[in-house]
Amino acid sequence: FGIMNKPLFLLLFIMIGAQTTVAQTSEIEQIRAQLLVTKDSLQQVDRLNRMATLFYEINIDSTFNLAKLAREISDRHNYQKGKTDAIKNLGISFDVRGNPQLALRYYFKAYEGYQAMGDHANSVQMQMNIGMVYQQTGNDARAIELFNEALMGSAILAKDSMLAPLLYNYLLMYPKHFGKDSTKYYLSKAKEIASRYKDRLVLLAIEQLEANELIEDGRWQEGIERLELAIHKAHEQKLYYASMDMM
Repeated sequence: FGIMNKPLFLLLFIMIGAQTTVAQTSEIEQIRAQLLVTKDSLQQVDRLNRMATLFYEINIDSTFNLAKLAREISDRHNYQKGKTDAIKNLGISFDVRGNPQLALRYYFKAYEGYQAMGDHANSVQMQMNIGMVYQQTGNDARAIELFNEALMGSAILAKDSMLAPLLYNYLLMYPKHFGKDSTKYYLSKAKEIASRYKDRLVLLAIEQLEANELIEDGRWQEGIERLELAIHKAHEQKLYYASMDMM
């Protein structure tokens, strides 16, 4: 799937939150039970999309199939939010499968949909996701442009929770784009935001960046120990994409 080229384990962080895989599995079972008694079609779509998102770390084929079904129902009922969420999930499924062309196509469609609805948070997330795909395909100039646009867009959000994963991804992908002082400042800012929202996944990912910084400074032993501890925590929380990236 090409997942080692970028921090894909963070791709869905904004939507899933700080849940572990165990918590995600529990919520999937709850949604399955709800779908059996849900008669409202729009509510069905929202639950299918939520389940598609939660399946990301468990079974990407399920993400694709659930998103496809959600889109079909949304089309029949002209439900724009449900359709856009489904398109986003389809983009994620192609991204994880290593198909950047289709991932970009669906991410751009989702971005346009969220822009039309005035959904700034998801618009910023799509800019970040698109930037990540461009980075993966070697288009660094466009990727950096998208990350900068996402950072500017995040300034108008009512909640700053998504700024933490955005800063993390930017720092991880383009560490040399920032000076040492800027790196420390943005790492500190990302950590403060993630701590405030109790975002365990981003806090864990930041430990990886901090370990990288120690190693870059020549403090090899301290950096490796920090990285090993982060990997251990990721395994404990069943965050296997995170641990693979760190390893």
